[in-house]
Amino acid sequence: MEWYFRSLRFFLALFNFLLTITGGGLLGFGVHISSKTALFDNAFGSGNLITVIPIAIIAFGCVLFVIGFTGCCSIMFQVTCLLNLHLTIVSMILLGEIAVIALTFGMSGTVARTLTVQLRESGVEQYGKSSMEMITGAMDKMQGTLGCCGANSSLDWEGTWWGERHHSMVPWSCCEERNSFDESCQMSEARQ
Repeated sequence: MEWYFRSLRFFLALFNFLLTITGGGLLGFGVHISSKTALFDNAFGSGNLITVIPIAIIAFGCVLFVIGFTGCCSIMFQVTCLLNLHLTIVSMILLGEIAVIALTFGMSGTVARTLTVQLRESGVEQYGKSSMEMITGAMDKMQGTLGCCGANSSLDWEGTWWGERHHSMVPWSCCEERNSFDESCQMSEARQ
């Protein structure tokens, strides 16, 4: 019977170690994504879905890291009360993760549509206006970094403030091959 408890303790310690590593990884990933979206936070305002997601990843990573670390400690020092509390919390987190996964698959289209609408309203529609230099810079940086054009495609620029002033053209950050002296290129030369 002793081998049963030793193997159980080993697997619990392994699970909590993996939980700690996963939490640390999510924490690092969230910080990395947050640093990449800081420019968009300044341009589009805080509370935007683009800036909220990294914060949620950081918070979730912190929770997983702390729970995994306390689980490892409770197993190593064999504190029964702490271990029971830890297992209860881990069970609730597991049920929460299952719910989040189900919601993610169920709402992935909604999130993508929301991001696209926000990007179109906040970025594409405001691009190039004299009072919106920060948004213009953020859109140029995003399009250049991600290799995209507009929220969906280069056609997003038609009918916008910028598009009406530069007929059948897209901003320089959309151009596949750009000349450093041009501020735009033809829509047919843009990334899709």
